[in-house]
Amino acid sequence: MMTQSAINTGTLLDEVHTSKASGLPSLIRYLGQIGLDYHHDDFLYAAVELAVISELRDIKHRGRIPVPKGVTLFGVPDETGYLKEGEIFVITERGPTGGKEILVRDKVIITRSPALHPGDIQLAKAVDVPPGNSNRQLSNVVVFSKWGQRDLPSKLSGGDLDGDLYNVIWDETLIPWMIYAPAQYPRVPPVELPRDVTRKDMSDFFVTCESTPDETMYLH
Repeated sequence: MMTQSAINTGTLLDEVHTSKASGLPSLIRYLGQIGLDYHHDDFLYAAVELAVISELRDIKHRGRIPVPKGVTLFGVPDETGYLKEGEIFVITERGPTGGKEILVRDKVIITRSPALHPGDIQLAKAVDVPPGNSNRQLSNVVVFSKWGQRDLPSKLSGGDLDGDLYNVIWDETLIPWMIYAPAQYPRVPPVELPRDVTRKDMSDFFVTCESTPDETMYLH
């Protein structure tokens, strides 16, 4: 059924984001509207078959399940200090008119893959920030509070903010009825500097600490 018609094929290519930048989904739909069957073109047929094979392979090895009320975003720290402990700020570019959208919910799931321990799934409060807050200039990220005895990312499979992806879900049917205590993941001692961190410090850090990529540099 995925490739039985031009409409089905265009929808498939949109959902899997295959060749979307080249306009292939729109081309397939347009050909269908003017009565041309893309199956008769060797190149277009091969391109669509490649997308189908890739999607089937992904289902076989990953088994991804779409969650409409959920997003997967990069995690960043709240440099402004506005967010309180247990609060997150989620801003995406999936608004109804293509603009930015801010998630505001009293109870959302926050986790990170792979979630092997029951405590790797936690609840957080998604809040908005004032209009003048610099976090509003961000896009497609989840901003974590810097307050509290233990940072929230470290509770989620030992995550940090050096490029980790986090899953935010606000589907009420998926919110667990019991939240477990997070596991104690080992932390690498930070490199402390008695001065401001420079770009050379960062480049030297990544070169010399390649064997321990989870280390984090802090200004002390």
